[in-house]
Amino acid sequence: QWKPDQPYPSSSIPAQIAVRCAAQQGMQAFEKYHIAVFKAFFTECQNISDRNVLIDLARKTSLDTEQFTFDFDARCGLDEIMVDREYYQQNFLGWGIPFAMVDGRYPVIGGVPLAMYQRTIELALGKKF
Repeated sequence: QWKPDQPYPSSSIPAQIAVRCAAQQGMQAFEKYHIAVFKAFFTECQNISDRNVLIDLARKTSLDTEQFTFDFDARCGLDEIMVDREYYQQNFLGWGIPFAMVDGRYPVIGGVPLAMYQRTIELALGKKF
């Protein structure tokens, strides 16, 4: 649980940049880092808009921290992030964090139970309910 004196993220953009930086190091690096960012925010109540937190997560997930830091400071992927952000803001009312698009058709918005993700994926796969 977030404590009153604990800084809350000011934006998700730094974390989005960081995840793209991790992806530069391969799919396995991306997957480990992506999970670590979600855990840091939703389980450990860490400020994922803080550069130092994101770099520490890179170290903890065994990324090449020097390369990660270079890519992060260069704002790796920011242009694509902003294009995506504009698209989702214009096309999906009530967008929030996290925001997942399944099969390009089914948005899952906000902190929803895992069962909602499972149902959405099954819907995208054409399974009947």
